[in-house]
Parts: sequence; structure tokens; C-alpha cells
Amino acid sequence: MAKKPASEDERTLRFSHFTIEHLQENVFWIDSGAKIIRVNEATCETTGYSKEEMERMTIFDLNKTENSAQWKKSWNELRELKIKNFETVHTHKSGVSYPVEVTNNYIKFEGKEYACCLVRDLTKKKREEKLIQLISEGTAGVIGKDYFETLTKYLTLSLNVRFSIVTECMRSDKTRLKTICFAEGGNLIDNMEYDTAEFPCSKAIAGQSVFISENLEKLYPAEKGLEAYMAVPVLSPSTGEVLGHLAVFDSRKLAKEENHINILKIFAARAGAEIERKMALDKLKIANTELKLLLSDSEERFKDLFEQAPIAYVHEGLDSKFIRANRAALKILGVRVDQV
Repeated sequence: MAKKPASEDERTLRFSHFTIEHLQENVFWIDSGAKIIRVNEATCETTGYSKEEMERMTIFDLNKTENSAQWKKSWNELRELKIKNFETVHTHKSGVSYPVEVTNNYIKFEGKEYACCLVRDLTKKKREEKLIQLISEGTAGVIGKDYFETLTKYLTLSLNVRFSIVTECMRSDKTRLKTICFAEGGNLIDNMEYDTAEFPCSKAIAGQSVFISENLEKLYPAEKGLEAYMAVPVLSPSTGEVLGHLAVFDSRKLAKEENHINILKIFAARAGAEIERKMALDKLKIANTELKLLLSDSEERFKDLFEQAPIAYVHEGLDSKFIRANRAALKILGVRVDQV
């Protein structure tokens, strides 16, 4: 007997169920008595509990700071507000606590009250906030070369990676780079130039963020002995042009939670401003050098014109004292040049 085609309502229901089950967000439903009645797959991955285990638990098993009196008060607030956001702490099955952000949505279905909860693990976010604060404080009072040296040192130590570099494009086609600063651990390494073709930095120079958690040497044989890589482009704050890139890399694998592209982007923005400032200073130095040469050349030309002029010129000070005279004046005065 042929299977009867699903109705549109059944398809919609299955689609809704599939979507919730496969969301990356933690989703679970709680009744008014704080009992967990359903969770999705992401919730199980985050908490370490199976669905069967969680559906025998209450919210108090996850949130050790919550109690029945507080829950009653919170539920009354949710009933009135319909939606409530807050941060708290949940406990993993292993006993480890971790910070979370919770959005509770009030739902009434077939005469019963429920809360549909969206929960986000804030562990990575909180760690990144601390790292950003640490690196920002360390680099706040420095500029130019000192900024790049301090930044690369702090990145290797704070992100627990072996190498960190900041580069600058050497050609208009961006196929060759020069390291502005190169650090291994807390120590600086000599700067160098290299072509981008055989390295993952070619993607960053093309304007992409790059995160390779493992097998870096297999993907890019030129990266001998290295396993993981993370990089972002360094952009001009005034034009948006790629000026170079900021990267960290290691001889060990990097875990998913060690993908700190967002941190690199923040400091790449400051690096872009410093590179642009450095370029402006370099142009100013060149312009000053050219101006000095022009002034020197002008002085030499004036001196030649003064000395060789057929008309007598005498230079006196405001006190009428003699300062200098050209050849024609000396001849009229009967003074030889070797006597001056």
C-alpha cells in the first residue's frame, strides 16, 4: 500500500522540529514548575547531558544559583514581560561552571504555561573580553615601531601561540610582503621579505580572514613544522586598501574555541592606522630630504651668480660693516680674491 503524502501542516511541523533540533543555539523548554520538558541537540553538547537525562532535571540542576523562591519571582516577571534577558551561570555534567546568556520567552499552550529558553555559552566571549583588555592595556601607551613590537609579543603570550607577525605589502600587486615585526613567544625575530604565493597569508592579503586549526604544513608545504594558522588583513582606515596582514601560528593544533579572529581584527584596525601613519612619516622624510637638496642647490646657484656677476655687489650689515663682496666689487676696490 502506497504511503500517503504528508499534508502541508505535517511538513511544516517536521520542518519546525528539524530546524530547532539543528540550531547551533541551545534551546530548551521549561514548565512553570521549573521542570525541563524538552531540549535540542546543541543543549546536550553544551551541558554534557543526554536528552533523557535533561528531561528528568529541573532548572535548579543546571543553575545552582537559582532556588524555588527566586524561580517563582522570575516566573511572575516573565509572565508580565513575555520576554526576559539575563546572564547567569550553568553547570556542566562534569561539574565545571560556565557563564551563559539566557533569553526566556513566555508561551501559553493549551492552557499551560511554558518558557522557551535560548541559551548562549559566554565562555569564549568572556575570555576574549579579558584578552582584548589585557592586550589593549599593554599596547595603549605606545606608537609606531614600539606598538608593533609590543602587539606581537602580547599576542603570542596572551593567545598561547608560538609566532605572531605584522606585515606590510611591498608591491602594488601585493605579491610580496615585508614583516614589520616578527615575534616568537616574548622575543623578537629578525624581519624578512617573502613572496605570498606559497603561504596562507595570500588569502589574508586578498581580504579574507583565515583560520586553519590543523594540517597547515600539508596544505602549505612552505610552512614546514607548523600545524595551525590564524590571520586577518590589515586595512587602511582611510581607503580600505589592504596594507598587509596580522597573523599568529603554532606548531600545535588549535581547538575550535581558540579561533580568535575577532581579537585579531580589533588589533589589525589599530595596526592599519599605525602603518598608514608610518607611511605618511616616510613620505614626509623623503619630501624634507628633497627640499633640503633643492635649497642647497639654490644656494649654490645664488652663490655662483653672485660671484660671477659683471656688476659689483657688496653685502653690508645693518651697522654698515662689510660682510662680503663679489669678484667685480673686489676688482674695483683693488682687492685680490686671495687677500679676502
